[in-house]
Amino acid sequence: MITERTVNDTAILDLPSVLDTDELRAKIQGLIDAQNKRVIINLSNITFIESAGLGALVGIFKLCDENQAAVVFYGIQPYVQKLVEVTKLNRVLKISKTEQEAMNLLSTASA
Repeated sequence: MITERTVNDTAILDLPSVLDTDELRAKIQGLIDAQNKRVIINLSNITFIESAGLGALVGIFKLCDENQAAVVFYGIQPYVQKLVEVTKLNRVLKISKTEQEAMNLLSTASA
């Protein structure tokens, strides 16, 4: 189950160890429908991801981008980070190491 919290007008989604892509898409769509323009996704519990999961991350990025919402991913574990780099998704997705870095990236993007 994805946990949602809000810090300084930013929605933060803490993902569980198993990525439910349908639940994630629904959460993001709900945030967009509620006019939330700043989203941070915590991936620190995800230690394994398949191509469908990577595709979901790209889909989330595209959905946010199409709706003028900014999204930053953080806490990527080594195995997932390696896949993100091999697939060159690190050139597309905004990724930070910590939640604070993610907040800073969003502050810089909206300034």
